[in-house]
Parts: sequence; structure tokens; C-alpha cells
Amino acid sequence: MSSSLAGSRDPGCGRGFQPGRVAAACDQLQLLRQQLVSATQEVNVLTPQVAQAKQQLLAAEAMGRTLE
Repeated sequence: MSSSLAGSRDPGCGRGFQPGRVAAACDQLQLLRQQLVSATQEVNVLTPQVAQAKQQLLAAEAMGRTLE
């Protein structure tokens, strides 16, 4: 019993109590982290593009108003 308690304090993935479930959860967490990094990078690329498109839209709307 003390080994399972000691294992529960172990910060390493896949060690301690129920190693199979812990390892699977750590694998899933790693996958989610990778997906989060990819999504964050995509947002970082798209954000300035959206800002530029918004400026172009506002400029086009302003030009449309001056033509009316």
C-alpha cells in the first residue's frame, strides 16, 4: 500500500499506481498538448490576416459611402 501512495506522488507519467491507465492518460494529454500548440500557431498566423481583412473591408465600405 505504501508503494501505491509513493507512486501517486511520482510526477512522472506512466509510473505509480495503475501504470497502464496513467500511461494512456499521459499519452492522451501529450496529444492534446500538441493539438493545442498547433491550434495556437494557426491562430497566431490567422489573427493578423483577419485584422488586415477587416481594415480592407472598412476601407471598401468607406469608399462605397463616398461613391453614393
